[in-house]
Amino acid sequence: MTLMDLSPDKELEAKRRLALRWRADASLAPWQVWLLACRASSLTVSVISVLAGTATAAGSSHWRPGVFWPTLFSAMCIHLGTNLINDYFDYINGVDTHEERYREHVLPAGLLTPRQVGAAAVAAFLIAILFGLPLIKVGGWPILTVGLASIATGVLYTGGPWPLGYNGLGDILTFVFFGLVAVSGTFYLHADGLTLLPVLVAVPIGSLVTAILAANNTRDAHIDRQVGKRTLAVMLSPDFTRKEYIALVTGAYLMIPLIVALYPAAAGIFLSWLTLPLGFSLVKGMLAPHPRRETCDRTLAGTFMLHWQFGLLVTIGLLIG
Repeated sequence: MTLMDLSPDKELEAKRRLALRWRADASLAPWQVWLLACRASSLTVSVISVLAGTATAAGSSHWRPGVFWPTLFSAMCIHLGTNLINDYFDYINGVDTHEERYREHVLPAGLLTPRQVGAAAVAAFLIAILFGLPLIKVGGWPILTVGLASIATGVLYTGGPWPLGYNGLGDILTFVFFGLVAVSGTFYLHADGLTLLPVLVAVPIGSLVTAILAANNTRDAHIDRQVGKRTLAVMLSPDFTRKEYIALVTGAYLMIPLIVALYPAAAGIFLSWLTLPLGFSLVKGMLAPHPRRETCDRTLAGTFMLHWQFGLLVTIGLLIG
């Protein structure tokens, strides 16, 4: 018998006992709880976007040393605030109370209160704005617009009357903001303008970030369907998001020769193909029509690693030319 088989009153009591047992079993120090709440390991996504944008600018003879750190910290804080506010609204909206998520999220597990997580999210966004102020002075209204849009999208992803992430828009927003906006915006701050190269570089970076989401949504489709979270895997089927994942990972590699064909000086980005064995292994795992949850868990962790390694090699390749 699972929690879903119980009456509402008994289900609530069972959830409370499960949360307390998890809290007791976890024996986490406060800093460990906050690391779990922040999903600190996912921050590599925003780091890679800034590194790739900076390397694209530096490889094009554009470089402002004073821009890099504020851009990095601001991007990480927006990402951090988004993680926290998403968990807050997921819990408030009742989509994060499934038993399988108790060991992944601090709110249903009773490790933190909604007020604590909400306050931390607001603090992260305010710190992001603080770091962003000198960047607005450098980049003007386009950077102000990008910053405000990024924060607003982070909040509205799971908040508001029509949460974007609950209505099938998560994939496109992830690609746009973690790929196109983050990489191109970083380049813009260094170069006082935009060329085609950073946009092209943003495509494989954004594709692999979106592949992370596709793997996650494929894994959680049955849970999301039960709680009313309409991801693409729920709206179109997990089979669709498996194919989406394969297309995103494959497309990331295919973008590399296209970029080099247009910009031969960027040939160093072929270093990213050193990750092909990992990429092939992950795609192979998603070819199964009905991958088990354990397989999806491994694919999700592996895709985070692929994005990090691929992005880092693209960064190095752009710097060495």
